[in-house]
Amino acid sequence: MPRVFPLLTVLLVSMVAVNPCFAKKKGGGGKGKGKAPAVHAERDKISSVSAQFISVVHEKMNYAGKKTSITPITYTYTITKFTTVEIDGKRSTVADLKRGMRVTVAASGAPGSEPPPAAGSITATRAFSI
Repeated sequence: MPRVFPLLTVLLVSMVAVNPCFAKKKGGGGKGKGKAPAVHAERDKISSVSAQFISVVHEKMNYAGKKTSITPITYTYTITKFTTVEIDGKRSTVADLKRGMRVTVAASGAPGSEPPPAAGSITATRAFSI
């Protein structure tokens, strides 16, 4: 029986030593140590709309610590008679689209190409972003 206690002690210590819960975190861990992870967000909003075209501003935002950068890119799409429009989940018309609405455009070609690609569907929300 006395030989079992040293064996159990060694076994218990080795289990604690290799357990990932006790491992030191990368980046120093703790408050104020290491770098804050970079966060990326993207949003699109309507910059202009007519019966034939819709222009969408695509903003890619990078948050790294306290530094923020916004890179806006404008894409133009052709509106055809086959383009479907949906606002807040309801079927709508191009006339209902307003500048500043958040939008997703599904197009038949690459954005930024000439001539502008045809918009297959436009999905927007009335939540305006400035």
